[in-house]
Amino acid sequence: MARVRQLARFLPFTVAFVLLVVGIVAFVGTSLQRAIELSIENVERVSCGLVRMSLKWDFDITKDMAQATLRGDSLIISITSGEVISVFGHKEGDPTLGFTHVDGKRLKWVFLVVDKLEDDPELAEWTVTHELSHTIGMNHVQLGLMEPTAPAFVVGKPRWERDDLREFCRVFDCHVDMFDECRER
Repeated sequence: MARVRQLARFLPFTVAFVLLVVGIVAFVGTSLQRAIELSIENVERVSCGLVRMSLKWDFDITKDMAQATLRGDSLIISITSGEVISVFGHKEGDPTLGFTHVDGKRLKWVFLVVDKLEDDPELAEWTVTHELSHTIGMNHVQLGLMEPTAPAFVVGKPRWERDDLREFCRVFDCHVDMFDECRER
């Protein structure tokens, strides 16, 4: 635990998250809202508290966009399977559940395919946790939560596997062993 506290002193950052819902608010139902809230808790938990996130549900694009861009916030946007095809040029039957795009202005865009996630809270929680992990700089790994496609073991609370921990440490210059003590709590 002392190693985690020691590292935490050198990483005094907060990653701020805001929510922008495209279209009608009804597109983001209660289960997806809950998945987003749980996913923020998950990233904080699996990073042993080294990453802190906050959530702003009442994001106003006309008032808040400039500050969000300056801070390097992330915008969570719900889209439909049809929009994945029509707007982003994916093919019919595309298995995409969500994706993250970082633009040149430091703003991070998290797209969640609401019609594929709304009825499966567990898959939604895993998907949102995966996408939020991208916003802190993590890339895909061979085996774990950060696999390019949903892992076969999507059950229970989302967790980072050893490959995920190595990727986190690549981003934040830490050692994977520091997580052993934290995970024992």
